[in-house]
Amino acid sequence: MKEILIEKYDFEKKTELEIITDTASVSKGRFECESDKIRLYNRLLTESAGNPSTPFEFVPVKLDLSLVPVSDRLNYTRFGFFKDESFYTNLRNCLMHSLPVQSTDVSDFLIIRGCVPVKVINHLVRHRMFAFNVESSRNKKYLKQVKFYNENLIMKFANKATLLIAKGLQKLGVKAEVCTMFLSDNRLVKFYMCGWKSDAYSWQNLFAVRGEKTGTMNITGKVVQEMKEIFANDLQG
Repeated sequence: MKEILIEKYDFEKKTELEIITDTASVSKGRFECESDKIRLYNRLLTESAGNPSTPFEFVPVKLDLSLVPVSDRLNYTRFGFFKDESFYTNLRNCLMHSLPVQSTDVSDFLIIRGCVPVKVINHLVRHRMFAFNVESSRNKKYLKQVKFYNENLIMKFANKATLLIAKGLQKLGVKAEVCTMFLSDNRLVKFYMCGWKSDAYSWQNLFAVRGEKTGTMNITGKVVQEMKEIFANDLQG
């Protein structure tokens, strides 16, 4: 799995600005922001139809249950969960619903980043209690920089064939984002994902369904196994 990367993102010493702009930059194929962080942050604040964009979900917020209006609690669970008189959520949810933002102990939060085949991402994003941000195929440089996970020699030739088709279409004037539709799902993309470690059910469900269940695609199982090791090591501190 030399082409595959799975690692913990050490966000504990980073500022809110750095976390948000780093996770946003993955859409351009980078793990860290290399441009004007403040300008990017301000754009992301209203990027989602006037609301904060996905990278704001990577800033954890833990609220006392008394601060969350009872009548509206069901509206907030898309971005969090309730446990032990607390609401575990994120900055995006707080800003969208005018909830208070409190200083939070981030040791209970985990952000993982990596580079995996698109077909693995398609399996991971089905676990909806986690937040994800993934490299975009609309990136103008995507077709020039795309790499593949080659399980064997036959797959290597098959992957290359799809790339030749995509580049051929691009030369004919087809938009790059349309050309990528012809690429193999073995193409590698960078991503960030995050979740609360206290949400044990979601993590264990991910490990069981994607990493241990009979019939799981081999590469997905290996990726999730690495995530499981990161999770276990992080619990131990």
